[in-house]
Amino acid sequence: MPNATKKSMKADGAAAFDRIGISGFRGVGDVVELDLSNVNLVVGPNNTGKTAILEAIRLLCDPLSPATFVEVATSRAEYGLGEGRLESIRWLFHRPDGAPEAIHLTASGRQRRRVWWRIQEAERLDPRNAASGGRTRTPVVHVSAEAYFGPKKPRHLDFAVAERDVIESERDQPGEVPCVFVSVVAHRTAGFGQGFGEAWLEGRLEPVLELLRAFDASITDIRLIEVDGTTSYYLGRNGHPPAPLNSFGDGLRRAIVYAFALAESAGGLLLIDELESALHRDVVVPVFRWLVEQCRRLGVQIIATTHSLEACDAVLEAVAGSADVSDDEQHLGLKRELAIFRLRKRDGTVSVQPVDGRTAWLMRFDRGLELR
Repeated sequence: MPNATKKSMKADGAAAFDRIGISGFRGVGDVVELDLSNVNLVVGPNNTGKTAILEAIRLLCDPLSPATFVEVATSRAEYGLGEGRLESIRWLFHRPDGAPEAIHLTASGRQRRRVWWRIQEAERLDPRNAASGGRTRTPVVHVSAEAYFGPKKPRHLDFAVAERDVIESERDQPGEVPCVFVSVVAHRTAGFGQGFGEAWLEGRLEPVLELLRAFDASITDIRLIEVDGTTSYYLGRNGHPPAPLNSFGDGLRRAIVYAFALAESAGGLLLIDELESALHRDVVVPVFRWLVEQCRRLGVQIIATTHSLEACDAVLEAVAGSADVSDDEQHLGLKRELAIFRLRKRDGTVSVQPVDGRTAWLMRFDRGLELR
């Protein structure tokens, strides 16, 4: 996960992105536009492009990084689908007739940008046998990007990648926005080693412990402990010896991934695929309320997908806030802070129906209507 700087999401009166446009990305061919709020839910049937929207935003946050581009292209490999790196890159591009279209992503708000990506097939000498005079050639994909940040002259990125190339991570790329993508299986695949979530260990642990006590009220602390030469996070509990995070259930691990991801995306965006993943309904409301409160505190714009109506209701309750405010104040806050995007796909074309938070509240709690 990338490191994040600590700055307010609304330092100059605007969220990182207030509108995004996506075209030519995975199954999204024609332009899809979303007017974003502080908290955003993307809902819809399977195979309508919910995860693709998160992936496109991740790419938009760091558009001139080869490592981020390859990471986004191959991120679904952690689901065990098995295609190679080059094929994953090829299918990041919309291919209605077999040939890849250009990816075009745009954003307005505090971080304005327009970016195009294109690919071209090529070959090069295989470095493993070129030194000995071999002439074996290996396929590569050449990736080029053109990025405009406001009225400035465009920045360019050009690189070629083969199946087994090592792509080094870079920091402080032009136009980079703090951003963390939490996949649907992140609580199973994330490593809880030293350096993961360090921001919370700098004297700001109490909010994390508050979250974890929704799962186990006996939790007293979280600490780094070295065992057999490996340093990992352990949880302390009343009457029990410290236990490693990996020994706890998926729900608590999911929550700690959210906490660590929040700290690393401060001032930017937190992208969550299937917000309710691994969480029992008894903890959904307190976890989402904590998530919304910490997003406000750290200046994080959250964009999440969900299939769950319970999750939609829990987010509505979390954003609505205190029960002490009037209905008018509650509805105003919902309209200002929450946006829901209902995706549909017909004849290969993705469409978006936006619903503001106030309308969503009335649909669910006044009329009992379906929101997804």
